[in-house]
Formats: sequence, structure tokens, C-alpha cells
Amino acid sequence: MRLLNCRTMQMEEFFDSHIPKYAILSHTWGEKEVSYQAFVSRSLTEGPGYEKIEGFCSLAAGLGYEWAWVDTCCIDKSSSAELSEAINSMFHWYRSSDLCIIYLSDVYNHLNLELRNQAFRLSRWHTRGWTLQELLAPRRAVFYDKTWNEIGSKQDLEEVITDITKISGEVLVGRNDPRSLPVAERISWASNRRTSREEDIAYCLLGLLGVNMPLLYGEGRKAFTRLQEEVIRNTYDHTILARDVGLGLPTSSLTRAPCLATSPDAFREWDAEIMLTKPRGDHYLPTNLGIHISLPIIRPMAMNLECGLAILDCVAYGAKTLVLPLELDKRHNSTMLAWTARSAVPFLAHWGVTSMTFTTIPLYLTPRASGESLLLNERLCFIMDLRCLFDIGYFLADFFPSSNFKIDGNHIFYRRLIGGHKLLRFCHPSYVTILVMHEGCEDDPMRCGLQTAYITYPYTSWELTLTRESIDDVQQAYDSLSWSTTGYMNRVGGGCYVGGLDFDDHEIAVIKSLPARDPDTYIRPIQPRSVPLQE
Repeated sequence: MRLLNCRTMQMEEFFDSHIPKYAILSHTWGEKEVSYQAFVSRSLTEGPGYEKIEGFCSLAAGLGYEWAWVDTCCIDKSSSAELSEAINSMFHWYRSSDLCIIYLSDVYNHLNLELRNQAFRLSRWHTRGWTLQELLAPRRAVFYDKTWNEIGSKQDLEEVITDITKISGEVLVGRNDPRSLPVAERISWASNRRTSREEDIAYCLLGLLGVNMPLLYGEGRKAFTRLQEEVIRNTYDHTILARDVGLGLPTSSLTRAPCLATSPDAFREWDAEIMLTKPRGDHYLPTNLGIHISLPIIRPMAMNLECGLAILDCVAYGAKTLVLPLELDKRHNSTMLAWTARSAVPFLAHWGVTSMTFTTIPLYLTPRASGESLLLNERLCFIMDLRCLFDIGYFLADFFPSSNFKIDGNHIFYRRLIGGHKLLRFCHPSYVTILVMHEGCEDDPMRCGLQTAYITYPYTSWELTLTRESIDDVQQAYDSLSWSTTGYMNRVGGGCYVGGLDFDDHEIAVIKSLPARDPDTYIRPIQPRSVPLQE
């Protein structure tokens, strides 16, 4: 470790147990920062970067420190080996410091107390990726403004910092080691932070997640994928598979999210109440086929569908279980592939799993499914015209099951089911949620029923279909809702021309007469009943 003498401004290198007591600087990079080469050659001894180093060393010396460390000038960044070692050691260096001086260059002393507090909350320092570990790793950290006036220690500012960062005070002040918390929670702290280099949003989390890996600048988002794979190799933590929990809906309900997140943003709404049930569970690891893992799978036994809910080793609020919606594909060699279902995100099931019947299955979580396109010329295809919903601001939020599904303009295409159901959920920014149930016929796929329901609770179509006390009978999900069949559905016969395409031997379902001005007046409980589609 290369340290800077606070009085002579000379560099000296120390190793392991011979490293003396030192102060360390946390700051945000600005103009004319001084590199190692510029500092040693004294080619840049003026400007804001050098003045910051001088101010830090002067303050540290006044506090009784002989040695100090600054990331701008104490690392030779022209050496990739030294840079990699420094970044992999950064959390340890901040943890081992005697004092961390946090310099906020955008907070000024001349402001009145209210404006100064506001400036502290809005400081750029709170938004940068690297400063996350610089906040959490040191045992002692004190904030200073632009002119090196003390603002307060992180213990003094615990409540304010918790409000800004959403990190609990127990973690901030060191009463709880951050590395003892679920991986997803630690990653979520970086979700509102940014770095200049795309790869650094992964590298700045190495120490916080307790892993090491080589740096490969130029790999872009792959760095964050590599980080998660390294976490999987070193932990038993299932929370890393629970991306998008709390976000409600993926960005696009018709695209499939990869099994691993592409950035910390996927963990932005992580619920801190979610805890691991098995700190050391079954081993799982990345492979060329995907993540090889054995998971208990709850499957809808009464439906001829290759899908199910994977039970993760996580619970919240004492009883709720974290489940991952999956689509399954059993290959001829008995290899079971699985991928995260389209339109679905992991969620906390509102039931316990102790009374459920499930089978633990070894499978490979793959990034995507193959052969999932729906051929529009297939005879057993159902088409829904949803113009009246889309015109008043509704959008397709999610659907179950999520395979063999396609959307084109105002029309939704999906393959029929024999003796099954398809549940589609449509959401609106202001109006209540609308469910559309397509009922399959037991012996004739060309016969079906369409019905609608209104709900006010935010359950997804997967939850409504699978999260029952007994999932063997999907009819229970249907019977639990109030369905309307009056004046809302109509069937248009085959051989129609819609959206620029000819659809021979298909049926088109048209949702009719939905209120465009005041849908609330149409919301009334209606007893469920099955009415065939009108000709």
C-alpha cells in the first residue's frame, strides 16, 4: 500500500503488518485530479486537484496523522496489475483506516443552516458508486465541507444519511456488518448510484459483496454479470436470483428478462424484510448451459403446462415465501432447462409452503428460451382485438401462462389450450385493473369462453392463478373472482382481415362496450357464470 506523508508530501510503500496508522480520503473526482505520475514528477502542483490533496494532508496532520491515502495519486493507474489489486483491496483499505475524511466539494460553509442541510442531502457524493463502500467500510468517518469545516460524523448524521441512502442506521454506524445481509439488499444500495465507467458499477461492489475478480475494462454490462456469477460461486444466497422484486412489472411485459440482472437498478425496490432461511444451503454454480441449481418447484398439476414457481430460500414478515416464476423445458436427455417467465417477476407468496406439494428438481436457469415464436398461420390460434382498452390508456401488464404469446398493434395472439385457462391482466394509471380469462374447452380447442373481471388488489396473473391453498385446481382461481360476461365480449368468425394480415380459420375476440369516460360506474360485483361467446 502506497501512503503519503502528510508533512513532507512524499510517497512511501508499506506491506501487510508494517502498514502504519493512516487517514483516508473519500471524495468525488473533479477537474485536474493529480495522477500518481504527475504527483511524483511534481508536474501538476496547482489547481483544484492538488489543492484538495494539500487540504486533506493539512487536516490529517492537524488531527495527529503522519500518513494518508488518496485514490487519485496513491495508485499508479498506468499499471493494470496495480489498478486491479487496488480495486480488489479498496474495501479492506477503507475498513483498516483509522479515520475516513469525507470531503464534500459542493457543500459550502457560508450557507445558512437550512441551505447547508439541503446542500448536504443533494451532494453529488451520495450519488456515486465508489462512495458507497467508502461510507460503509470505515469504522470512523467524518464529513467536511468545501473549505474543510467539519459537518459531523456518520454517527452524528445517522438519521439523515439513512433517509438519503435507505441504508439502516445499524449498518451505517457498524453495529451490523453489511456483509451479513442478503446479497440483493447490498446491491440495492447501489441502484441509485452511477459511475463514469460502465464497468465500475460492478467493480465498486466487490468488497461489499466479499468477492474478488479481475478487471476487464471494455466489457460493459458483462462486468455486472461476472460479478453475480462470482457471488454465486462463493455464497448460497438465493436473493441474487430475485431481480425486480417490488418493481411490480418488468420494463416490457412481452420481453423476457435474463436470469441475472444487468445492473443494480433491478434491485431498486428490494424489501429489507426479506431474509435468508438457509445461510448455507445447496450448492449452485454458473455453467455453459446456465446456472445449475436444485429448487423446489410448485407446478399446476391440473394444467398441461410446463411452468411453475420455484421456491427460493428466502422469507419475509415471518411467513411469506419468495418465489420465482419459471417456464420449464425438459429435453430428451432429461436435462431440465428453465428461464424466467415473460411478464412475471419474483414475488412474495401470500401463503406458506409447508402444506404445499412440490418436487425438488435439478435444472439449468438459462438466459433465454429457444423456439418461442408463435406462428400466425397456425390453426389453433386465438386473437383478441383490444383497441377499446388501449385507446383509453390500458396496457397489458402480465399474463399466464406466458409462453406462445405475441402482440401486433391492437391485437394479441396466443395458442389455444384444451381444458386450460389463460389469464391476462390489464392495468391503467388511474382506473381499476381488468382481468380477461380465456377458458379452454376440455375436448374441442375451437370452442372457448371469454370473460372479464375487475380487481383492486395488485396481484399479478401468476399469483392469481397459482397461489392458492391448493393449486391442483385452477378453477379455484376462477371461482374466487367476480366475472362479468354481459356486453363486453364478442366473437368475430374466421377468415377475417385484421391489421394488414389475413387470418384464415382463426377466431378473433373483440372486447366491446368498455366505458371510455367513467369506468368506475361500471364496476359492480357480478356472480361468476360461464356464457358462450356470441356468434
